[in-house]
This record gives sequence, C-alpha cells and structure tokens, in this order.
Amino acid sequence: MAFVSQVHASARTAEVDWVDAQVDLARVRTEAFQGARVTMERAALTSLAHVRGDTVSPIPQLCQDLGMPSTTIPQGLEDLLDARVASLTTLGRDGDPQATLVWFAYNRDLARFQLSLSDDRLKVRNLRARPRVSLLIFDPSDQFRYLDVRGTARAEPDDGFAWADAFITPKYGADVRDFPGANRLVITIEPDNIFSQNGVG
Repeated sequence: MAFVSQVHASARTAEVDWVDAQVDLARVRTEAFQGARVTMERAALTSLAHVRGDTVSPIPQLCQDLGMPSTTIPQGLEDLLDARVASLTTLGRDGDPQATLVWFAYNRDLARFQLSLSDDRLKVRNLRARPRVSLLIFDPSDQFRYLDVRGTARAEPDDGFAWADAFITPKYGADVRDFPGANRLVITIEPDNIFSQNGVG
C-alpha cells in the first residue's frame, strides 16, 4: 500500500508540474503576442503619419487611447513646454505624496524635463530615496489642458551653476545663486509615460 501511495503522490506531483508548465507557456505566448501587437500598432501608426504627411506624429494620443505608454509630447500641447510653473510630486517616507509648485525647463536636446533644486529640500530627499515622480504641467487659462509626466528622477550636481545659468536664468530672469541653499542640483526626469489632455473630453 505504501508503494501505491508513493506512486499516486508522484503522479499528482507530475500532473501539477505539467499544469504549471502549461500556464508558464501560455503566459510567455501571451506576452510575446502582446509585444508583437504593440510593435505592429506602432509601425502602422508611423506609416499612417508618413502617408498623411503629418508634421507632428499622432502616435502619442493614439497610444494613450490604446492604453500604451508614450513619452512623446502630443500634438497641440507643445506650448506647455514653456509653461512657467509645474507641480512636482514625490513620495515621502510613509508613502504619502508630497506636491510642490516648481520652476522647470524642457531640455530639447535631451527631450527631458529638468529642474534646479537645493539639496536640502524635502522633495530632493524624497526623490533620492524614492525616485518615482510625477511632473504635472498645466495651462492656467484652461483646466482641460495638461501634461502629466511620470517617470524616474535623477539628481546631479550643478557645478558652477552651469545648467541653471543656461536654462533657468533665460526663462525666468532669475539667478539661483540668490536662492536659499548652498548646493544646487539638476534634477532630470526620465519619463516612462506622458499622460495628457487637450480640451474637454
């Protein structure tokens, strides 16, 4: 009887292993299909833009409609890159969000949003410990127009205030040397996804 029980137990184990293997195979096939679908959809959208002669790609809005991530600025919202203020949200030690209004600049050479911050600020301590952030850029004259940039923040020293002199002073007419805090940092946001809205919808 003990031998029969062992055989039954081995058979059940083998059956479970086979089922697990089938589940893993189905998951791999699903992921591969989804990856191929996304690639084909992007290729189709790019071809459509080329055929129509679009000067600005329609991909960002269509990606958003399809639930696909996009890090491209959508057509019709480029003016928000020159907005005067944005809301930076970081995560505190307890996981609660901390939102602060900040100055920012869009570095067109890098296609990245950047900020100048003092290293003694709470939001800097937050993003260094938990680099996931959101930068909400909005149109103060139209509440239905905005960019919500979500991604990972990277902090680097602004040696000699070189970045601030090149980006903040021309945009705002201010010298960050006059601001509180001895050490200025360049905060660069590497976007994972840019959500947006352009008008009521």
